[in-house]
Amino acid sequence: MRCVSSRSLVALLLLLAAPAQAAAPAPCDRPEIQAHLRVVEAELLAADVSALTPAQRASRARHIDALRAYREACVFPENTAFPGRLVPIFVDERGVHCAVGQLMADDGEDALVERIRRTHLTATIQELAGDPEVDAWLARAGLSWHEAARIQPEYCFVERSACLCNISGTGPDAAIADGRLESLGDASHPATLRVDALHGDSLVAVGDLIDVTPVIDDVVGRRALVVVTSGYDPLPRSHQTVSDAGVTCESGQFGATARVSLPLDVYIDALRSEDCRASVAAYDPTLGESVCADPGTNGEDTRATGEDAGTTGEDTRAGGDDASATVRPTTTVGSGCQGAGAEPLAALAFALLLALALARRRATSPPGS
Repeated sequence: MRCVSSRSLVALLLLLAAPAQAAAPAPCDRPEIQAHLRVVEAELLAADVSALTPAQRASRARHIDALRAYREACVFPENTAFPGRLVPIFVDERGVHCAVGQLMADDGEDALVERIRRTHLTATIQELAGDPEVDAWLARAGLSWHEAARIQPEYCFVERSACLCNISGTGPDAAIADGRLESLGDASHPATLRVDALHGDSLVAVGDLIDVTPVIDDVVGRRALVVVTSGYDPLPRSHQTVSDAGVTCESGQFGATARVSLPLDVYIDALRSEDCRASVAAYDPTLGESVCADPGTNGEDTRATGEDAGTTGEDTRAGGDDASATVRPTTTVGSGCQGAGAEPLAALAFALLLALALARRRATSPPGS
């Protein structure tokens, strides 16, 4: 056995004492969601935000950072409530939030998240449009409804009538105000609308100036419809383009959208009916169809299997052993070495080598292993 000099042992110990490299992160088992969020993040960063207030721009930047952290963590909700259906899940049974839900939760909007979980668990962002609390949160966050919809991955079935019937507080007792925006509001203040016409009974009168939910892409003078009997403050307003000829809006999710129109009187009657979507579909049956590529799927996942094609849930890396496992020494250190103190030094070196190897294994092992 070759003797090991003191200098060689010191050099070896210094090499082992160098900081261990962090373990490579485990591959994400939902790469398609990560890829989608990466694209959306780039779009958000490239968007023109000159119309936002300084507070909204700062809030928007924080939310983009939070979205990046959410993407990198790769902990996404699982659809165990509706097996075989490709639907969004706002908060799953484990308490994992979708991306928009997580951004809300990060802002302390726990009550809003819980209400959506209870009442709209599988809703698309399009279906939440017009909710006054979501409107107000988006304004504070510096995000538009379109951007919030972009964050959510694509899901079908999305009816063509979705953008027509997504205003809160509709029904037979609803009163609809028709007017124009006089101020846009911001994250802290509502927008205002001057009532030009009224449909239904309400304490609001023609000529009144009423508070309505702000929307980021609004402009002064834009015409809008408002449910003045909804009980919300500020009042929810429509997100359609309104004219004497009718209303026009766009339903769908990225890559699958449909621009739809409806005469103004037909639309107002639909807002004051028992079921807005059924009412507009009775006028135009195509408005009950999906904007998705295959409306016949009715929201179901029609891929070849229900499994994630990118993973089987098993560790497919070569071998199953921990690559950083301690190698058991087989050489008798110090045997045959000459010179006073060589054997005690070798024994000490062996003990330190073993301790350092164990420490390196703990530092590079995944949590819980």
